[in-house]
Amino acid sequence: MQVIGIILLILSGISVLHLISPRFNTLEKIGLGYILGMAINAFWMLVFDLISVKINLGSTFLALIVSALPGLIIGKKEVFTSFQINKFVILKYVQNFTWLACIFIAIYLIYAIGLKSGYWPTLEYDSVTGYDLMGKAIAHEGKINNSLFQPSFNTREFVRLLYPPFASGNFAYAYLIGFDAPNVMIVLHFVAFLLVFYSFISKISGHMAAAFFTLLCMVTPEFFSHAAMALTNLPNGIHTGLMMISLFLFFQSKEKRYAVVSMCLGFANTLTRTDALIFSLVGVGFMLIYSVLKKDWLVTICYAVVSVLPFLIWNQYLANVLHAESSAGYFVKHLFFDADKIAQIGTYLHQYMIADAGFYGISFFLFFIMLVANLIWWKQETNLFLLIALAAWFGYTFLYYQMDNTVIDSLDVLMKASYKRGLFNFIPLLWFYIACSKLSTLAFGRIEKLLYGEDKN
Repeated sequence: MQVIGIILLILSGISVLHLISPRFNTLEKIGLGYILGMAINAFWMLVFDLISVKINLGSTFLALIVSALPGLIIGKKEVFTSFQINKFVILKYVQNFTWLACIFIAIYLIYAIGLKSGYWPTLEYDSVTGYDLMGKAIAHEGKINNSLFQPSFNTREFVRLLYPPFASGNFAYAYLIGFDAPNVMIVLHFVAFLLVFYSFISKISGHMAAAFFTLLCMVTPEFFSHAAMALTNLPNGIHTGLMMISLFLFFQSKEKRYAVVSMCLGFANTLTRTDALIFSLVGVGFMLIYSVLKKDWLVTICYAVVSVLPFLIWNQYLANVLHAESSAGYFVKHLFFDADKIAQIGTYLHQYMIADAGFYGISFFLFFIMLVANLIWWKQETNLFLLIALAAWFGYTFLYYQMDNTVIDSLDVLMKASYKRGLFNFIPLLWFYIACSKLSTLAFGRIEKLLYGEDKN
């Protein structure tokens, strides 16, 4: 039942991908298929709750089968025949010790983090009192608006039950298909990310660079450790990273399939956390610029509607079904200038990005070095990606500046507990920039030319 459940998630996501375009490669189909399948699953649960259909194994399986059918019917044999393995590439790179070593180390680390997630129970406070608790309640009672919301709560823990249903819904699904703990869903989500991240880098820098930098991204300390935890931070960071990278690939290649993938990942992101709205808005902003320049408005309108839709629905659900306060009350509604607050934020930025490598290893350090090194090639395509990433970082940091610390936790608490983990959103962006900037592509291109007599496959 567990295997069937996971396969249904992947097939529902692959169906969406095939409706977008049959041109996605095998790694992208499996990785994005699982990620989008989780989003589809959670959204179906929200729909079921709204129309009073019980959330159980039968209804979720039926929903996923219905989601998988359109792409499978329209694509027919193409869906499966397009799962092709390039034998030439495999035979070529298995002779490359560096590529082979990176792949084997990554596989071992996935095995290790999988064991950790399987043997360690859910211990994270936010999950025990929120996401996992909510997942258990949904699986047991068959609805999102369950008995956890019947008493009148005024505790700090109550807010953890009010997150959009991506995590809690898929945790409930894990229990429904027979898992003892929901951590497996996050581990598989992490593996799916690695497959897609590798594929995206290989399009620009080749397979050797993709293996090397995917491994470095993977072992970023906090990022890697959260692969075994039942929290929302890692999924949020994965959705954001792949969303922004897909957006860049669209601008670079002019292939609209990447814009649609970015849009779908924005959908998954706002279905994971409400503060992820800022990343969807950044994406919409860049799409607006594209539409103004290219006079193509349909793709931008669709992007805006789909990527923001879960945020709008969930906020209405909170207000009208759960009768909970909106998170909008936590923010100052007008612009202001507070030099002390800016200085405090700057202090923590220095700590997390530069001073303390225990959280994110060499990610930020190497990014700053690469940023300076690439000044030699001041005109390169990755400058656009850098602009997208910086806009996302500024928008996310601005959220914390605008928070009203008289009605929520102090800025110190928020920066230590929330912002630090929010930097997960930028780890994939940092490593993608490092891997695909001019210095890296030239270096790995020369290495591959030396080994194979060509720049890259």
